[in-house]
Amino acid sequence: MKRQLFSVSALLALTQPLALLAQPDDGGQFDQDFKAIAHQLVLLNPQAQQLHFHDAQQWQAFWTRFATDGSAPAVDFRRHDVLVVLLGNQGSGGYAVRIGPVVSTAHGARVTVLVCRPASDTAQLAVVTSPYASRLIAKTAPPLRWVRQDGISGKGACR
Repeated sequence: MKRQLFSVSALLALTQPLALLAQPDDGGQFDQDFKAIAHQLVLLNPQAQQLHFHDAQQWQAFWTRFATDGSAPAVDFRRHDVLVVLLGNQGSGGYAVRIGPVVSTAHGARVTVLVCRPASDTAQLAVVTSPYASRLIAKTAPPLRWVRQDGISGKGACR
């Protein structure tokens, strides 16, 4: 059973959205395909970014920047968009990022991003990491408003 990272009812109460956009179920294939560029994200040291791809040309340009084979995972951009969050290089382990619910509002859509960092009282590996998250979502018209939630790894929503 997959745990939900955010309380939808809490978000509904706080934001009063018009609708919660469904995440397409592709059996996890998109996530598996995206992992092909994970090592390149560290090597090429991208800055922290929040990206919304709504057509094949944008998606292919992003993929070509990081991939060694040049073939982006197939996405039906008539029905779906791709969200990518890059935290940029971090100097230790213990960092993570997750893309939470995408909520439709009267002025576009709101995307919740959970950024987890190591607790200050824990030992971490001294290694360069470049945490990222990707998500295939139902077609969403811009603009997107990105809302960051910070958390501590191993606690609360960052478990």
